[in-house]
Amino acid sequence: MSALLLPRTWGGAALPAGPALNSGHPLAAGLVGGWFLGTGGGSLVPNLAGAPTYATSDANVTRGMSMGAPSGIWTTGTSGIVTARSGPLLGGQVNWSIVARIFFPTTGGSGRAIYCERAASGNDILKLDYQGLSGAALDLTYRNDAGTLIQLAGGNIHDGAPHQVAGTKRGTDCRIYVDGVQVNQGTFGSGSDAFTNAGLVSQIGADAGDTNAFWLGSIAYVLVYARVLGLSELEWLRAEPTAVIAPPRPFWAVAVASANQFARPASDIAAGTWTPTTGTDLYAMLDETPASDTDYIQSGLIPTADVCEVRLTSLTDPASSTGHVVRYRLRKPL
Repeated sequence: MSALLLPRTWGGAALPAGPALNSGHPLAAGLVGGWFLGTGGGSLVPNLAGAPTYATSDANVTRGMSMGAPSGIWTTGTSGIVTARSGPLLGGQVNWSIVARIFFPTTGGSGRAIYCERAASGNDILKLDYQGLSGAALDLTYRNDAGTLIQLAGGNIHDGAPHQVAGTKRGTDCRIYVDGVQVNQGTFGSGSDAFTNAGLVSQIGADAGDTNAFWLGSIAYVLVYARVLGLSELEWLRAEPTAVIAPPRPFWAVAVASANQFARPASDIAAGTWTPTTGTDLYAMLDETPASDTDYIQSGLIPTADVCEVRLTSLTDPASSTGHVVRYRLRKPL
């Protein structure tokens, strides 16, 4: 039986090119960075919790993982790196969590950085990786300005199966998890959590301080939190990672029976991230001749942040360019 590495639908719709954060969901609390690597277009990988994130080169970064045969980030050299931001997202904070969905083939691949905050030089490092310390294990490395260091390793994630991996820090208590099971725990020594190294970057698939640490597997998503996730939340994310993505917001066209003039959509101009329920034409879903609530268009973004534009044609008065009535309604996600 082939494993479903990442659900490709949520709310009955395909993952959007530009997902929005489901801000009211409990799993969205404290999220400071969230990247689903099957979203975006070209080299753009949207960050659920902030500004867009850009890959350095490889467009494959937008493909994420698929059912059966992963086709996500298979990095060679510097391709496929996602630079999340200049500066740390978590480093220097007392409490945090990193959660990712990864895959390695049973043969080949030597892993390394899944998510890393580090500069080319200096002590500061926060990294979740594979085989950085020992064997086929998941590794967590954390070191502050003063050089206080903790490294944890545990679990086997090089077995040809997809895995949810996570690292958490609560004060001085550090833990790592594989598929919701704690595989190691340790105590961060005395010293502050300060991260001040110049040139530090937060990256997916690479370690700015180690040119041999490029990721050589597939990554479906990376979520980073400025709080500690509990076991029940890790299990929830494992079962339903797309819960942090806002459900699609459908628009229905509403027929106007009493208008003296009316116009109907005739062709698409700009689609944004809107998708039709059937076919490929947005205008056909908005055409209400006859009226129907079974076909519509939908988007994962707030309507004011996304634009769909169609051309209109007059049915009753082709010579007139004014006075036409077009109405729509928005269904609020449940």
